[in-house]
Amino acid sequence: MPKPLRIAFFTPSFLPKCSGAEIFHHNLATRLIERGHRVSVVLPRRYLNDLALFPVKLSYDLIPYPANTWSYFKRSPRFALLVNRLALGRLQRRHRFDLWHGIVTYPTGICLVDWQQHATRNGRQTPYLVRSVGDDVLVSNGKEVGLRRDPKIASLIQRIIPNVRMMIALSETMRREYLRMGVPEERLAIVPNAVDLARFRSPTNREQTRQLHGLAPERFVFLAVGRNHPQKDYPTLLDAAFRLHRSLKVPFHLVIAGRDVRGLKPEVERRGLEDIVRLSEIGIPESASPDASAFELPPVAMADLYRAADAFVMSSLLEGFSSALLEAMAAGLPVIVTDSPGCADFVSEENSGWIVPPGNPSMLANKMSALLQNAQVRSDLAGRSYRRASQFDWPMVVDRYLEIYGRLVGARENFVPLRSD
Repeated sequence: MPKPLRIAFFTPSFLPKCSGAEIFHHNLATRLIERGHRVSVVLPRRYLNDLALFPVKLSYDLIPYPANTWSYFKRSPRFALLVNRLALGRLQRRHRFDLWHGIVTYPTGICLVDWQQHATRNGRQTPYLVRSVGDDVLVSNGKEVGLRRDPKIASLIQRIIPNVRMMIALSETMRREYLRMGVPEERLAIVPNAVDLARFRSPTNREQTRQLHGLAPERFVFLAVGRNHPQKDYPTLLDAAFRLHRSLKVPFHLVIAGRDVRGLKPEVERRGLEDIVRLSEIGIPESASPDASAFELPPVAMADLYRAADAFVMSSLLEGFSSALLEAMAAGLPVIVTDSPGCADFVSEENSGWIVPPGNPSMLANKMSALLQNAQVRSDLAGRSYRRASQFDWPMVVDRYLEIYGRLVGARENFVPLRSD
């Protein structure tokens, strides 16, 4: 049996904040520990203080990161890198991790790369990887969303990230972006998000779920999932629903589920879609309550809603890798997605769904109409969706990370830095 690894997850945010990255890494850490490895999460102290309120003991260690070290980037990036270099070196000397797993490109990723570039020159190399989450490297076609819209952040990432030891991209779109930035191909790997297929196998009461959300039992239901954010481009989806409502005699519902989606109510009313659209804020809360005992995606209520729907539609301008899309396919829903960065990487019209241009309500409405009116097409796409999602069950994703970890740790002595600053 391979030697158990001592792994540090290095993150700028963590539980009880409940966005996809935090919950993914909680689950990855838990599953790595079940495989016999030891995981510590290095995180800002404020999250550590919040987690102290939880009566449930987490299976991994929590290590506080020095306060304010990232805030220096706004004033002096060079000084910020120096401070973080010292902080990371101190933690490594104390805990002797076999490997660091950095979460997001900025600020944690660039801190790891800079630290190891300097440590390697002095013969103290520690294996590490950086996992992007999407908008820390991707920018939408119209430049509406994405961290690299900020020229200072973009410049810092561009200068440092090409020296990365191993970069984990969630999708082919992200991999291509890193190649454009100068990251060598051999230092890139695609490891997408994971889905727990078992969460969709438990029985559910479809009629009860529909009643709970005010959905007529006989109507076709389109489902969109995600917080109310410009990245999701919900106005285009609502415009498509308006066109579909005006052209079709067959009634339908559109459910938009996610954080702050009730803020879309004026947009719904302006289009006269009150009888068509349902806005639901079930899903991942902004933060978990102190009595939470598990952090799983999707929540039970969200899994029930997936299985109560007939099709999934996504109008996003940008996605690193959409967990909601993966969950919809695991629930066996036919899907329609936009051809935007990160959105169509997981879907192809040959094997798993339909793709439309972003920001085009007319074409989106046409695809929704075709799906609604053809039961045979829906059945075919649903089966292919599930088969595609089954390739990303949790055990397979954990195996992939362990393979990469093992390669990095095994290659420790053979590592040669790409270049110096």
